[in-house]
Amino acid sequence: MTNQFDVIVVGAGPGGMTAALYASRANLNVAILDRGIYGGQMNNTAEVENYPGFENVLGPDLAEQMFKSATQFGVTYQYGNVARVLVDEQGWKHLFTDNEELVARAVIIATGSQPRKLGIPGEEAYGGRYWWGQFRH
Repeated sequence: MTNQFDVIVVGAGPGGMTAALYASRANLNVAILDRGIYGGQMNNTAEVENYPGFENVLGPDLAEQMFKSATQFGVTYQYGNVARVLVDEQGWKHLFTDNEELVARAVIIATGSQPRKLGIPGEEAYGGRYWWGQFRH
């Protein structure tokens, strides 16, 4: 079965959720497609202290609040890994995931980044934390 949308946003991090919010507010039929949980790298961040409107917020909590905001106008959230994209003769974009085909008039790529690992002891245990926090007064 083919799912058809006006806009498909690939990536459910802050950029992707913001794009989906604005497109859905414009009364477009929008889907967010991501291969992981919404929020992107925020989910790996213990505390966010540089986001407007919050003095301090946990990364996963900020991701949850952004997701609620992004989907309030009817955005469809779907899990999937995009394997390929084809554009047909009429300009429709066909996104093929592991399980299905999605079709859209427009695609916004907001896949974010992936941190590089150093492979050093303690990297997994201390990832997402900051060392200078213990010296603040």
